[in-house]
Amino acid sequence: MTDSNMESPSVAQFKKPERNMESPSVALTRKRERRKKSVIPFLKKPRKPAGMPEEQFEEIVNTFYLIDSNEDGRLSKKELNDAAFLIGLNPTTKELDAWWKEADINGQSDIKT
Repeated sequence: MTDSNMESPSVAQFKKPERNMESPSVALTRKRERRKKSVIPFLKKPRKPAGMPEEQFEEIVNTFYLIDSNEDGRLSKKELNDAAFLIGLNPTTKELDAWWKEADINGQSDIKT
């Protein structure tokens, strides 16, 4: 095959497709949705402690998911503080640290389902 038989690629073939400019909040929402779809199948289902009534367990799990604002299956210290504020509490940093120390049983700086 000679060079004269080969077509040279046009400039249009190398241009990147134009993207719709979206606001940062829309982009963040789309990113969270993609992450949620990729993470949810791997999240462990929480185990009900022996002797706990099913109704109480469901209430605790549902409350956890309400507090988990970024929907990553873990609670951060900020999410705990936000939840306290929503129910009318305004904990000091010292109080929040004490709650956190009691709740973070694995010492990994987050609370998991």
